[in-house]
Amino acid sequence: MSTSFLFPVPTVATVNFLPALAAASAFGTPPFAGTAINNINGVPPIGSRRYLIRAIRWTAVENIGLEFDFFSSNSGAFLARYQFASVNGVQYNAVGPFAYYVDGLALPYFDADTINTVNPPTLHVGVQNIDTVAKTANAGGAINATFWLEPMQGVQG
Repeated sequence: MSTSFLFPVPTVATVNFLPALAAASAFGTPPFAGTAINNINGVPPIGSRRYLIRAIRWTAVENIGLEFDFFSSNSGAFLARYQFASVNGVQYNAVGPFAYYVDGLALPYFDADTINTVNPPTLHVGVQNIDTVAKTANAGGAINATFWLEPMQGVQG
């Protein structure tokens, strides 16, 4: 299989990242308020089962700044992160949700919970509020994200 395929792994706005998150005291200044790790289905069980996260697109009801944290297991073994500031959000024609997007990434990812099993891998993701705008809980602060993963053909080490 060619590694040029990108597989979308979407979240569900009514299930993932529901808690309210307090604002940071200053942009990018910890400590941050974060969610529990969410286990997102849809990672393809192919190849080496190791991937590069190539792009992130998310929408939000509120204009907030979030950090997406990626873990290799549900127990929290940290792998990588990507931060968005609230100023990165765009609301087309001042109507509808705020949209955020980045591509050109090469964030390594694997699911240690399923790497040597027949179970399909999941994407372990948490979010933290890194900006000075608080996130509302549930539908009032709903976010919907899609992560594009590229399978790695070979892995050294």
